[in-house]
Amino acid sequence: TNRANPDRPLEGRWSSRSKGRPIKPNDASRPTLSDGLGLEHISTVANACGMEVRLWQEEQDVFFELSFQTIELAESSVGPNVTSSPRPSPATPPFPDGLNILVLDDSGIARLNLEATLKTEIPNAVIAAYGKDLAEVSEFKRAALEKGDILIMDENLQVPGVELLQGSAILKDLI
Repeated sequence: TNRANPDRPLEGRWSSRSKGRPIKPNDASRPTLSDGLGLEHISTVANACGMEVRLWQEEQDVFFELSFQTIELAESSVGPNVTSSPRPSPATPPFPDGLNILVLDDSGIARLNLEATLKTEIPNAVIAAYGKDLAEVSEFKRAALEKGDILIMDENLQVPGVELLQGSAILKDLI
């Protein structure tokens, strides 16, 4: 569960199997370019994988739930020496040691998640995440030109002091 923003309540319940969106497209209290787009992507993936995602609000709490069918296999059908791992092993070459991967995203959660995932999956890389504010966007540009090997950029950046920045425009500036 998450705490709801009192200025941005959800209207009703939403499911990845329903056709409607939980967010009104023209709601002025929400960022123009992020109205439900992530939920549409989540819905597409969930439906393709036979899963269902639900989102709803109860008073000040917002709930996000993923459900899917499972089956239990008999031990003999799996084999006695089969073990499962919740994560694949970290990436090995072709990534060279010291590879500089730079992330630009205005979402703090996305920055933390990408940084943690990349550090786990490519442990020999140097990972840096930017996008909290305009100063970090400028630092990202500088670092990209000086040492960036791989750039991962959000297309629609909403940082304080700027109406909207586009990742593609920043990339064009770098080229």
